[in-house]
Amino acid sequence: MTDLAYDGLLAEEYVLKRLVYVNSANHAYSEFLLDEHLAMFGRNNVGKTASLAGTKLLLFPEVNFSNCEEKFRFVGNGGTYNQEDSYEFYFPEAISFITLEVQNPEGTFCMILYKTFGYTYGRMFVPVSYDELRAIFWNSDKNQFSEDLSVKAV
Repeated sequence: MTDLAYDGLLAEEYVLKRLVYVNSANHAYSEFLLDEHLAMFGRNNVGKTASLAGTKLLLFPEVNFSNCEEKFRFVGNGGTYNQEDSYEFYFPEAISFITLEVQNPEGTFCMILYKTFGYTYGRMFVPVSYDELRAIFWNSDKNQFSEDLSVKAV
């Protein structure tokens, strides 16, 4: 890669804006604004680190939990978590989702991870802000999951 091309890529702004867990990582529904100051408080072993470690699932090019101990290195008090424990933690049900809202030079989009089968997860990209998707996942008026929450609805 030429220095000019490399410098051009570095000059462009890429921002991780929001991380959203829906029925994942011991969250019913949580939004973390990543482009603002963030502080997480809680007792030991309640999921603060695991919530942030879940970004590995979004940022790594993987779509499965095979060789999870080496690939992701999710660690807790009992040591490194295996593929079964990690898969069940991040994708316990068919209505488990992890979303990352990103802004790049082309605009804003959301990367959405969802449960598939056999310790795997799917990845889709939707070219809108999370504000435009929220109602698919969460009914803010009723403070509960959307009634037709599913991969198909997304």
